[in-house]
Amino acid sequence: MIRNSLLLIMLLMVSIVAKEVKIGYIDSKRIYQEFQETASAKTSLDKEMAKYKEAADSLKIRLDSAETEYESQKLMLSDVGKATKQSEIEQMRKEYAQYLESVWGKGGKIEQKNRELITPIVTKINEAVNKIAKEEGFSIVLDAAESKIVYAELGLDLTDLVVQELNKEYKPIEPATREKRILVFPFFEGNTEAQQEKLGELTRANLFALIRTQPKIEMISKGNVSSALQTRSITEGTRLEEKIIYEIGRELQADYVISGTVTRQGKRVEVEVVLSDPAKQITIITEKDEAPRAEELRETLSGIVAKLIKKI
Repeated sequence: MIRNSLLLIMLLMVSIVAKEVKIGYIDSKRIYQEFQETASAKTSLDKEMAKYKEAADSLKIRLDSAETEYESQKLMLSDVGKATKQSEIEQMRKEYAQYLESVWGKGGKIEQKNRELITPIVTKINEAVNKIAKEEGFSIVLDAAESKIVYAELGLDLTDLVVQELNKEYKPIEPATREKRILVFPFFEGNTEAQQEKLGELTRANLFALIRTQPKIEMISKGNVSSALQTRSITEGTRLEEKIIYEIGRELQADYVISGTVTRQGKRVEVEVVLSDPAKQITIITEKDEAPRAEELRETLSGIVAKLIKKI
């Protein structure tokens, strides 16, 4: 951006004293906020960060799982076995730390991506400022965000003109509707038959796949949910208390959370699905249904999802 100190202004005015000097200003902060390409760049950066965060969460879950497994087995391991396990865990720790540094550290992938997205935006803003300044006959243009202008006559603020110039290529858009963030918890397996068939994970996986195809929906990753449960020493598939469901939902910034129970009676699979609002701490709807057999569970869940989506 254009950055001029008061001293520079005085020197310029002295050097062109015989010529009329027209000084204007812009608010670069507002230009960044209102330039539509900036919003697009932010969305791209957010998606990039979400991708890296999910990968980091996966590495952390793997590390935590290895540490937990070692603690539970170390009394039965030989000295050689302990040393091997400790070496493996230390390697995982190193890989996790290196990954975090490569992404979020100085000069890391996030910084590089941000620079890649911002550089063309800065160039376009400078070009627009130059164009407007010449068209409007301004000799000097200051940045109010940098120079802290405390007074200026009307007609000297070029910010709106610059924003209009930058956004000419964009069609007017309707205010975007934010995607609803949905969290699906591991389902509680209500009896031994359900546990043997691992129907809780099957139910959750089907719900996750069915809901994510809906428009304006963002699914919270299973890795993030697992991590939130592990920090509370809760095993996946445990029947969750309502307060834990709401607490994790708010922690992961979910608009809605889905939990429930699945049981098996002979070949028949019975499922109960609960849709809740973690912010308001209320149950919105509870749906119960059954599938004649596990192979038809997805079809049954598809009907339940249709009812849930109407409430979202």
